[in-house]
Amino acid sequence: MALTRVKTLGGVVLAAASAAGSAVYKVLFKKVVGEASFGQVSLIFTVIAILNTLLFSPILAALYFSGYETIMWTKLPWPNLLLAAALSLAANLLGNLGVAFTFELFITLGLVLAVPVSAALDIKWYQVKFEGMKLAGIILIVCGFFLVLLPANWPEYITRLLRWVVRSTSRCFLRCCCRRHNPPP
Repeated sequence: MALTRVKTLGGVVLAAASAAGSAVYKVLFKKVVGEASFGQVSLIFTVIAILNTLLFSPILAALYFSGYETIMWTKLPWPNLLLAAALSLAANLLGNLGVAFTFELFITLGLVLAVPVSAALDIKWYQVKFEGMKLAGIILIVCGFFLVLLPANWPEYITRLLRWVVRSTSRCFLRCCCRRHNPPP
């Protein structure tokens, strides 16, 4: 089966683009703003919300009034949508404002644990099978979160570790070679 014929390819591409955009936003936010206060974070969220409303509302209206996108307002699962919106708002507030209350490490660890726990609940409640692209996606998400947890100078630590391993093994190798060529009396 060709990759372009997979039904979920569009969703996977959108999810990957969304994750990449979110990562770029987080990095730029830290680089430009740095450690922000509650007021600064609230102001930035307000500006983002206003920009989203101004930029995306005309697109939604054009799709709806042109008939390209039809919305059956009575058939929408309103309780599920409201719950998802409330949980998303809570996650964003905790993720962005929670840093002021606790260490960023704890928030990132919570996000790392949320992905496998959600996958386990999907397996138990909905009998979802994680194979192929779903499994690769979960593994990549968890690896990405672990990369975020690494300190900024992590290549230096790895270089030190590699040098220590090389020195230790070369000393051990030299001791073994010296014993073979010069046996004790």
